[in-house]
Amino acid sequence: MTLTRDDSSIAKGAAILLMMIHHLFAFPERIPVGFEYHSILPHFRPEFQIGVFGRLCVGLFLFLSGFGFGAKPAHEIAYSCIKRAAAFYRVYIVNLVLLIGIAYFFFNPLSLQYPDWSYSLSFSASTILQNVFLLSTSCCPEWWFARLYILAIFFIYPVCEIFCRKRVSNLIMVSILAYLVAVSTASHTSPKFFHDFNRFLFRQITFVCGFVLSRYPAITVSIRGWVPEWLTSMPALPRNGLLLLFVFFVHQLLGTNLDVLLAPLFIIGFLPLSKQFHCDAAFAFLGKHSASMWMNHTFICYYFFPKQIYGLKNPLLILAVLGTTSLILAVMTAPMIRLLTHLTTPLGSTVRRVIGKFAPQAGAPVQ
Repeated sequence: MTLTRDDSSIAKGAAILLMMIHHLFAFPERIPVGFEYHSILPHFRPEFQIGVFGRLCVGLFLFLSGFGFGAKPAHEIAYSCIKRAAAFYRVYIVNLVLLIGIAYFFFNPLSLQYPDWSYSLSFSASTILQNVFLLSTSCCPEWWFARLYILAIFFIYPVCEIFCRKRVSNLIMVSILAYLVAVSTASHTSPKFFHDFNRFLFRQITFVCGFVLSRYPAITVSIRGWVPEWLTSMPALPRNGLLLLFVFFVHQLLGTNLDVLLAPLFIIGFLPLSKQFHCDAAFAFLGKHSASMWMNHTFICYYFFPKQIYGLKNPLLILAVLGTTSLILAVMTAPMIRLLTHLTTPLGSTVRRVIGKFAPQAGAPVQ
């Protein structure tokens, strides 16, 4: 399996669109009373069904992250971890400061009380600092992915690199075992720590899958040999359409349990369709700003303007307005992120020199 940088951006664009649909329509309890939208097809509720399917966005982002990490062997694992974490943290901290600042000056106090859901943002120093250092994501519960991603950078990625220098099959077996442990103990994770640890074990396999398929493309070639001839001989448009329908219905039946398989299948089906319908550039632009859109869109639709967003009533209009608003804010945030990157570049060079003195360089990976 090969993915160019543009392919990855297109897939990220699809993922952030699915995430917005998920948050908009899969949680009816978060819609203000009296502002319920009008379903396109009331008896089927397609926006709700697609919203539930939108949970695949997490699997897509993890798979793409793993694929990106596996694209090139790291000779300085410690520095590579710090560099990638710093790039993510710059996006995180700029958006956090901006959104919390907007909330403090324009929406203070920020407290929502619905019959089956409530939210309250504390502006205390301890709460803000806990969120700054990712000890908590209480400022926006939908930011839980940030902690998982940092764990992926500092734990899953080094494990992948180390195992791939010995035997990749061992990495696959360990990852599958951890996943099975998570599935078997999912109903026994009441304390928050165990719940977070279980989610980490459950989600890591999708990251590992992306890493392995990127590092060892020959695996994908072998898998293609299992595809029935009648499917490969089918015209591209119906084949990719059927593949996306298959992913949709399997996900509806099994939930996130098979994201490790459904995420790459979705990407395989979606990329050629986006290019065939000439919407790849639009999705790539969304993907370029997907990190900031992930952080800001729930503030817009849940906390800042819920009545204005859902008051539009039409699901397509609701999605269009949220997507446009989120994208505009993300584009405005981009120069701040670039400025912070520029200011912290000398620090990165210093960190690399320090790490180079203590961390041994990696050898070549072994298949």
